[in-house]
Amino acid sequence: CVPCAQEMPELERLYPALRRNGIELAGISVDLDPLQVVPDYLAQQGISYPVFVTDESSIPSIFAGEEVIIPTSILLDDAGRVLEVFSGWSTESQQAIHGLVESESVAGAH
Repeated sequence: CVPCAQEMPELERLYPALRRNGIELAGISVDLDPLQVVPDYLAQQGISYPVFVTDESSIPSIFAGEEVIIPTSILLDDAGRVLEVFSGWSTESQQAIHGLVESESVAGAH
């Protein structure tokens, strides 16, 4: 999807800083294309953070609400607690993730 293609390079750029601050990033592809399409795309784009591939039967479990908004980004701390959930990709979600990295860097420095 176009928003995913916009989000992924930015998340890739932030991935090292997120990890340094104890925030793990993982993607879940809900792409219904053949299985090999996603790994090939990730390799072409240079995406190194883990991206898991699912199939159509998993979508209702992943998106239990009435709306399916992709991309959905869920940031977890090193204890597995949800820090933030971002639905869609926008300037606001990009700024919020940058802000989270910066605040976690400051928090981790103390």
